[in-house]
Amino acid sequence: MYNILFEIIAPVFSCALIGFIWARSESKYDIDMVTDLVTKIGTPCLIFSILVTVEIDEKHFFQVALASVVSTLGFVITGYFCLKLIGLKARVLLPATIFGNVGNMGLPLSLFAFGQEGLALSIIYFTVNIIFLFTMGPAITIGDISFKKIIRIPFLYSIAIAVLFINSDFPVPTWAIRTTKLLGDMMIPLMLITLGVSLAGLKQKNLTSSFLVSIIRLVGGFLVGCLTAELLDLNSISKGIVIMQSTMPVAVFNYLIAQKYGSNSNDVAGAVIVSTALSFLTLPLLLDFIL
Repeated sequence: MYNILFEIIAPVFSCALIGFIWARSESKYDIDMVTDLVTKIGTPCLIFSILVTVEIDEKHFFQVALASVVSTLGFVITGYFCLKLIGLKARVLLPATIFGNVGNMGLPLSLFAFGQEGLALSIIYFTVNIIFLFTMGPAITIGDISFKKIIRIPFLYSIAIAVLFINSDFPVPTWAIRTTKLLGDMMIPLMLITLGVSLAGLKQKNLTSSFLVSIIRLVGGFLVGCLTAELLDLNSISKGIVIMQSTMPVAVFNYLIAQKYGSNSNDVAGAVIVSTALSFLTLPLLLDFIL
């Protein structure tokens, strides 16, 4: 079992470590360019190629999408009351307790732990989560909701196109599948390397609040994930995906939102660093539980 766990965790850790070392060596890395490349090309292509080639019961897709909604609401409730209980500012730190790193870490872990089927289901969870992130994140921080950002998310259109093909009698051309797979395969390693680069650039300030927020995200996320999976009576793979994605560390994007809108970004940066470090210690336990 420990060999299996190592085989799942090692690629994720190694790619992130490459990015961290790259940044620490002061080598050039254009995060904005890479992020655009992954967001606008890599992710849509990966999603399309996975959805049109992996056969999964529609019921499981809708269950995971619903689970993403239910778990997010659970994170809001859990995060808000926990932050209030320990006296931390909800407006600043609540997004960090709600939105985990379901992209950079969640997707590759889903792939290595559950294969193509797990990745397909994880993409559904990821999609719903991102929609909440672009709406709820700024809304909590500054009271602003931008639906324009949602309709500009490229991979939503790749999902729509994939669904059209799946529900039609027209087969997807072989060249289209091969092209999108080729472009999509760059997404996961680039996301992990970018995660490492991003972590290298963050600065830790308040260790106590960062640790508390990290515990809320990891432990609270795990409990919410388990409860959601039981409530919706998910099958084994869907259950594993929901619990794992729910237990991901604080997403780097929370720091970007805090920085953009003038919130206390140092506290959020600390939560990202500490929760990610803790997650590499807790991942073996988490994977042992869900596998």
